[in-house]
Amino acid sequence: MAAPLWEIVGGAATGGILVREGEGLKSPELGRLSCGARVEELALNAGRLHYRLQEGTGPQQGWVAVELKGKQLAKRLDEQAAGVVIGEQTGEYPDRSLWTIKPGEAAPPALPAPPRPLHLAQVKKLPAWSRPKGQAEVLINEVKKGEFYGLEFPYNVKMLMEPKWGAGWLTKAFHAAGTLPKSNSVTKISRCKELPFSGYDAAGGAGMKALITVQYASPDRNLHEELFVKVPFNQDNNLTWRMNMSFFGDPDGGEVSAYQFLQHLLPFRTPKMYFVDMSRATTNYIIVTEQIPFMPKGMDSRPYEIIPTIGKYQDYELQDACQPIYALLRAMARMIAWDKQGRFEHVREIFEESTYARMGGREAVVKAIQAGKEAKKQATKEQRREHLKGEMVKAIAAQNEKKQKHFAGQVDKFIYWLRDLGKNLFPADCKEEEFLDSFRKQMLLIWKLSGAIATWTEQEEGHDEFYGLIHPNLQIDNGFFWKDEDGMYHAGLLDWGGCGYYQHPGVLLNIMSTAQAQHFLEHEDKWFQCFVDEIKRFGGPEIDPEKFKRIVRLNYAASVAGMCNTVVTNVFALSQEEEWKDVKDKFHEVVMHRWNIRCNALDAEIKVQVWRRSTIWQTVLDWAKEQGLPT
Repeated sequence: MAAPLWEIVGGAATGGILVREGEGLKSPELGRLSCGARVEELALNAGRLHYRLQEGTGPQQGWVAVELKGKQLAKRLDEQAAGVVIGEQTGEYPDRSLWTIKPGEAAPPALPAPPRPLHLAQVKKLPAWSRPKGQAEVLINEVKKGEFYGLEFPYNVKMLMEPKWGAGWLTKAFHAAGTLPKSNSVTKISRCKELPFSGYDAAGGAGMKALITVQYASPDRNLHEELFVKVPFNQDNNLTWRMNMSFFGDPDGGEVSAYQFLQHLLPFRTPKMYFVDMSRATTNYIIVTEQIPFMPKGMDSRPYEIIPTIGKYQDYELQDACQPIYALLRAMARMIAWDKQGRFEHVREIFEESTYARMGGREAVVKAIQAGKEAKKQATKEQRREHLKGEMVKAIAAQNEKKQKHFAGQVDKFIYWLRDLGKNLFPADCKEEEFLDSFRKQMLLIWKLSGAIATWTEQEEGHDEFYGLIHPNLQIDNGFFWKDEDGMYHAGLLDWGGCGYYQHPGVLLNIMSTAQAQHFLEHEDKWFQCFVDEIKRFGGPEIDPEKFKRIVRLNYAASVAGMCNTVVTNVFALSQEEEWKDVKDKFHEVVMHRWNIRCNALDAEIKVQVWRRSTIWQTVLDWAKEQGLPT
């Protein structure tokens, strides 16, 4: 018989409940166990619980009090689960009350965080990522058991449709996940449509995707028949990107974990999970969720119907392309506010592991962060200022003459592309020789300052509040939208690849930077105000919008310099110069139908116009002078 599971329900305001090494109250303290953590019972004696950690943060083993001064600190899960069977959904899930929260309505509280829905199977977090050993082309073609459920799984759409897998495997998978009652089954996959990863209607560039229609033995209003499937790229389509996603970090682990551990905690809608799993040995994964019911393109949507899907850099198809940006900002602000209040504390370790995989692993990074915080505490304000200045100077010095010469060549190639090849993407004022001469000089300086900007963004006094658990790639094509009866847009979020701990300004920049240039210039200040207002409304800290705007603008400037590099890398590698002779606008096949060219060329189309017509360059100069850096 499995050991009882407990959830920690106390300690929300104190960073968790106290853990001791032994049963006695004078036993050495080991630290604190986070509110919301799940633990396995090893022993229970006189109100003292000996546990082993299953989910959350804190000591792996220890003793805690179940109750203190009449307040319950830990609750045995089977007390809540009496009569609940894995797979038998009771009540409404997900919680629709969090989907459409209008301005002026009371914001729901962040705490206490709800427990994992009891009809879902209990699973442990993914093992920590490590670089796979072996030849990629061999590893990614092996069938292995997944980490969550111990089931072998198909890792491409063709496999899923084979008799060996198909409806029978979906039944086993959904039973294992607890998303389908054991008394029910998937009897048939009646439709499968693979989504394109090139062309005008490309469905993103992070993996292969498909829409399937299934039939159940017993139809149920809680079960979706229209489902979405995502699997990784393989050697036949985009092995380079697959290597980047799987062999040099863990963005896939972040996405799989987001669907597994975050869905019931989020203050907005995200697709209902039916099955997610991955194999660390092969890096393969599979994600099966509900299919979002987008209205067909060209059709008007009624209140609460999902508007037609919006492709990356295709918001020109919308009558009011600014409103989805506001909806995304409100969604991100709500997640940030709840994160600051501890809503996600018990899953922190899960997402720190995926975030820090590229940086040497969670343990090393967390240790370095804590050491940095301790050093700051010990230093005076003046010492902290001098240390930051020294780090910025080092970052500038790292951009040596050889690197600068290489970047200058990239800028020259970019200007050549803008002026001679991609000229029909840009308005006349962005092709004036005087502007291009200034642009070149400005990019060389910003490239030199980019490391200092990153250092200042991360280490400046008070900036640690702009860091937390977030969706890292929140552009308009990674959301889905509906309007309420008053015409206001609301957002749900898709594509959680890389979900983890990041600087908020970079994520906000992602949201705003794909907006059309005229919308960015008109709405920039309003977007920032909307963002900080929503954070405050949902219980987060009060943030000065001008301070945050300055940080985002500096990072925008650094991204413009980075854009010169990425445009040259992608455009010249994925197209021939003579092809550009026929490009009259951004709708041409060379631009709109080739995913990497679209993402880079249209990013440039927007950023160059914003740069030409905004005061972001002046923001950079003012900041550099304040910091005593070269201008």
